[in-house]
Amino acid sequence: MYLREQTIYALRVATGTLDPEGPPVAVVPHVQSGLHGQALFSVGADGTLVYLEATPPPDRTLVWVTPAGAASETGLPARPFENPRVSPRGDLLAVEIPDGQSRDIWTAAIGRGTLDRLTLGRRANFTFPTTAFSPDGARIAYAEDAERGATIVTQPVDGIGAKQEVLSWRMSVAPSRWMPDGSALLLSTRGDTTGGDLLVSRREAGLSPATITDEPGNQWGASPSADGRYLVYVSDETGRFEVFVRPYPGPGPKRQLTTEGGTEPIWNPRGRAISYRSGNLMMTIPVTTTPSLVVGRPVMLFEGSFVTGSAGGPAYDVAPDGRFLMMRAVGGHEPLQLRVVLNWFDELKGGRPPER
Repeated sequence: MYLREQTIYALRVATGTLDPEGPPVAVVPHVQSGLHGQALFSVGADGTLVYLEATPPPDRTLVWVTPAGAASETGLPARPFENPRVSPRGDLLAVEIPDGQSRDIWTAAIGRGTLDRLTLGRRANFTFPTTAFSPDGARIAYAEDAERGATIVTQPVDGIGAKQEVLSWRMSVAPSRWMPDGSALLLSTRGDTTGGDLLVSRREAGLSPATITDEPGNQWGASPSADGRYLVYVSDETGRFEVFVRPYPGPGPKRQLTTEGGTEPIWNPRGRAISYRSGNLMMTIPVTTTPSLVVGRPVMLFEGSFVTGSAGGPAYDVAPDGRFLMMRAVGGHEPLQLRVVLNWFDELKGGRPPER
């Protein structure tokens, strides 16, 4: 599993105290992320900093996989791809390509074999770098770093027209999916005390995001049913990630769909199945939502060594024709390095970067 790198931020130090009004300062870049999106570091009372240094991801190839497991190349060159997404019309795909401190979004017409850059210099070290196509396929929503947190913006996929900011948020946040009618964006965020939470941001001006889940554990990556009546997502409230479904906007109880572990759920665009990952297995659950929710038993579709996702969103997508857009790693990861910084508090106050 590729776990994205993060940056340790700190508030400016003024007269020996933290200045809550000052902007956060990036003090340690290239920190490895954990399964829940947390930066893997620890600071002792004596000022000793210990962290895992992130290594750049290997190049990956994008492949199409049928529900029967037959794989074929997309024709795109290998890159360190992340978060592949397919447009609702099935004519365009979008991927993220990290390059230094930027994580730009690129698009490609399916079958053409060339990539077009959509963003330039996008920063997403503080927040989660996932993307979501609008239901009509005309815009992409994504998160990027801001001075005091993160913003959600949308941008035309044809590159014509300016991007629009739809939300400013003080915590890490990212779009998961649009609601099918385009009325709202489903978001994943990190709460103050509750871990990962699910939000919905409606398009009406002046409305703050509404909380979908505010529960123990981490909830990530909501995906709506085709009729918008239910949401599927993952939660580790049982001690490991399992797939859950709940009515939207409610009321009604949530329902646990897996009991042996499950991650990266996506509601199939056709609306009659939920896909999810279980290790190297791609699983599917037959489901109908009208007149009421009826859920079948999980069935394995195929097995393969494809890139799996971490907090923030699936590392694959489902096209309207039922194919899976997935990633294969080219080569292997470099070994992780444990870094120790002594007297880090003194270096932080002095504004000097830590010595590794």
